[in-house]
Order: sequence, then structure tokens, then C-alpha cells
Amino acid sequence: MFTDTLKELPQAEDSTDKLKGKISRLLEELDSLGFITDSNLHEAVLNKVKSVVSSKEKEAIEEQCKVYTEWETLKERLLQEQLDELTRQQRLAKVQQEKEDILKREEMLFFFDNEEKWELAIEKKRVFYRKRYFGKRKKPRSADDNYIPPEVKPNRS
Repeated sequence: MFTDTLKELPQAEDSTDKLKGKISRLLEELDSLGFITDSNLHEAVLNKVKSVVSSKEKEAIEEQCKVYTEWETLKERLLQEQLDELTRQQRLAKVQQEKEDILKREEMLFFFDNEEKWELAIEKKRVFYRKRYFGKRKKPRSADDNYIPPEVKPNRS
């Protein structure tokens, strides 16, 4: 405990002598054991933090160096994997392009051998539209000067 903290204990006016005696006896016992110091709480905490930092500093630096090297190797491995995948994709694309070029050349070389197939393919692609029906077509009337209409007889029954 610190003396400045002990001074801040509440001083009650109605406290009994018995209670004061107990507290003073406990304080003397703590003092004899070395738990009470005259130093400032802030300074004690600051000194303790500095000592802990100095003792753990080397271990923390070594740990960070170890973590960094592990991260660096992991990064290199992942980059290499990505590079391998990219080159694989490029090779596959190149093979696919060469395959298409070979098929086009083959079509050109064997054009006359496969002429019937080409004609059938063209015919299949041709779109046939259904003819539209507008009813019976009438022939245009021609005016005939010699035309005599038939006689119409009323039919009464």
C-alpha cells in the first residue's frame, strides 16, 4: 500500500477508538511486513511497466522476426501458386486457339470432299416462311363485247 492512498481513507468523526486502534494495528503490521512504501503510486506503476517491458522486449522482437519470416515464406508460396495457375491457364488458351486454327485449316483443305455436307448445312440454315393465304385469287374481269347474259326465269312453286 502507499501512504498517499492511506491518507485518503475516510476520517469519520463518529468512529470509535476501538476501530481506530484496529486500523492502526493493521497498518503497523503491514508496515513491518514491508507492504507500505513512501513512494508515489504513479512512479511505482511506471517503474514496474519499464521493468516488464525491458524483460519481455527481446522475446517480443524475436517472436515478431519469426512471424515475419513465416509470413514471407507463405507469401512467396502463394504467389508462386498463383503464377503457376496463370501460366497453366495461358497454355490452355494457347492450345485451344491452335486447335481452332487446325480445324479451320482442315475445313479449307477438305472443302471439296465435304461439299455435300456444306450444301446440306446451307439448306438447313435457310429459313422457309409459310406463304400467306389471302383467299381465292380472282381473275380480273375482261370486258367482252360479245357477251350475252343468260335468261333468268323466276322459279315459283
